[in-house]
Amino acid sequence: MSDLKDFGTKVEVDLVNTNFETVETIEGWFLGETPRGLYLALDPDANVVRLLPRGTWGRIFYQRDVGKAPFVAPDYDQKVEAIETLARELEEPVGAALDRVDHNRIKRLAATIHDTKARLEEYRYRPINVSQLPPYEHFVTARNTHAEVLDEVRRSGLEGVLREHTTSLCQVISRDTLPQMDAQVVSPAELDEMIRLTRDRDLLSETDFGRQWVYQPVTINIQVGGTLPQPPAESMSSEQEPDHMRSVTGWIKVLSGSALVVTNIGAGVVAGIVFGLPTLGWGTVPIALGVAGSVHTGLTGAASAFQDIHTPPKQ
Repeated sequence: MSDLKDFGTKVEVDLVNTNFETVETIEGWFLGETPRGLYLALDPDANVVRLLPRGTWGRIFYQRDVGKAPFVAPDYDQKVEAIETLARELEEPVGAALDRVDHNRIKRLAATIHDTKARLEEYRYRPINVSQLPPYEHFVTARNTHAEVLDEVRRSGLEGVLREHTTSLCQVISRDTLPQMDAQVVSPAELDEMIRLTRDRDLLSETDFGRQWVYQPVTINIQVGGTLPQPPAESMSSEQEPDHMRSVTGWIKVLSGSALVVTNIGAGVVAGIVFGLPTLGWGTVPIALGVAGSVHTGLTGAASAFQDIHTPPKQ
């Protein structure tokens, strides 16, 4: 991950024409390289960033003997070292776990998650009456599907890897270590919340990967009626929501976590662990670390959602 190490390093870049002849040399501070191209900060504070599309540059000279840009945190090099060490430690066990994954089962689970989540999204924000209640089986399907996801994570051996490295994973999980494709699975806001939960608390160790709540009875609380009761006893604050919204939102969050897990496992099975994945940040991350980090993050998000579902709302 040389691009992570070189983050904030001053560089000279030769821009080339279609014949790969140098037409201009520019200076800047290296931010990262993705499939789209090379990102440079044109000033020491990274107020102006330029993307150099692939095929438009030739030689890159890294001025590593010069101090890094001010936008680089003082402990950045130590963090990169921790990320690289963890990536090496994960490569073999994650690869072995992915070899044991039932790919057909993962594909089936991914399809079920997508379908069930889409159906629940229809009920998320609209007032409903008795004839429009979300079918009870949608909640049961969400619960049972995540239980299967947990079973596959354990059966493949991936759970053991996550348990062994959970402290290190919680420390390094961020937009710089999670694959870019995660933002196509869940919204950026959902993903940021899952990252925060993962870094703030080791919920997986505390709850046996969420199994503490997974097998509790599925209940459904519905705010019945085409509108809120009139007149309301008091105005509803922005932090309050009808019971039906809380129930549906909780199960959607469970499915979002499940989706993050199966998507990354599927990607790891297909691609293997020898490649790097573009991250949500500026650079790339080894697949073993990207998969482990995203699976851990998705399972944490689902466990938190289960906790919310089975915790009575504050009055």
